[in-house]
Amino acid sequence: MADLELCSRPVFIHSLWRCASTYFMEKFVQEPGVVGFTEPFNEHLRLIDQKMADEDDQKRREELNHPNQEQSYYGPYRDLIVPGDIESPGIRHFDIRYPLNYWFDPKDRGQLRYLRSLIDHAGDRFQSQPVLGFVRSLGRVELLRNLGGYHIVLLREPFDAFWSSYTQLRDKTNAYFAVQYVMLAALCRDVPALDALALKYHLPKLKIKGPFYTYGRACNLFREQYADNLELLREAFCLVYLLSYGAALPHADLVVSVDRLSRDEAYRKRISNLIAENTGRVLDFNDCRCPQYDEPEARAAFEETYRAEQCALEESRQARWMAGGRLLDSLLA
Repeated sequence: MADLELCSRPVFIHSLWRCASTYFMEKFVQEPGVVGFTEPFNEHLRLIDQKMADEDDQKRREELNHPNQEQSYYGPYRDLIVPGDIESPGIRHFDIRYPLNYWFDPKDRGQLRYLRSLIDHAGDRFQSQPVLGFVRSLGRVELLRNLGGYHIVLLREPFDAFWSSYTQLRDKTNAYFAVQYVMLAALCRDVPALDALALKYHLPKLKIKGPFYTYGRACNLFREQYADNLELLREAFCLVYLLSYGAALPHADLVVSVDRLSRDEAYRKRISNLIAENTGRVLDFNDCRCPQYDEPEARAAFEETYRAEQCALEESRQARWMAGGRLLDSLLA
């Protein structure tokens, strides 16, 4: 494959940890001829209008001293915004059910048409290589492979990934990241392990459909009722982590341990070479930093839950777990 072909090949970044996905996205969009679609399953894409896009672009240019408007968060989506009233703005083809409802759903449900419109837009509008950075796609990597491209799965040590979201809740009263895993248990009732968790904690059945406010109401409900239940937050995260990576790993072109990337120079070089060979982009990861949390009691409690959930999933012989779950231990070693 010629370099020109490589440098137009779509790149998909899949992660459960936003900082890792953002870090890789920033590396790619610093390259000439790359346009980055940050979190294409962000629920706010159902709400955004031109005014929001303008305000976000201005804010990010001021805060980040970034002169390139097209590389701002909403910049690449700007031309895809459908004008309308408060009930019907948003990005063309985007559905409010994409962020959470279809996390573990193998059916298309319009997702491929929506993402293909982003990929086509990158070529038609920007004449650029599209890079899509997700934090909600791990359960559907197999489906998204129908779009072609190069799929990178980012892995982080599970306790540190969990504690990162939990400290957002504990220290900054931001329950957004920790609570979404509980919401998944309420939404994904066709996944037996998540359904069992929902029944154990008497979680209500959710419906997120149509306008943005249905998502907002669900978030507020779960924040109010479950954000102070550390045991539930921990169990929900462990299950989502195990099920998501179990589903994603067999379908990844490249799996990257962000922990190892931050501390192993030879590993950084190898990953950089592999990405260059498959995307045409030479990325420098020497500034990669992945914090580890010194919380021995919390870590011990988490690992006990994590291993218990891992054993339960193995014993249940759920196909989507058995296909790739055992790879986790070797990749996290």
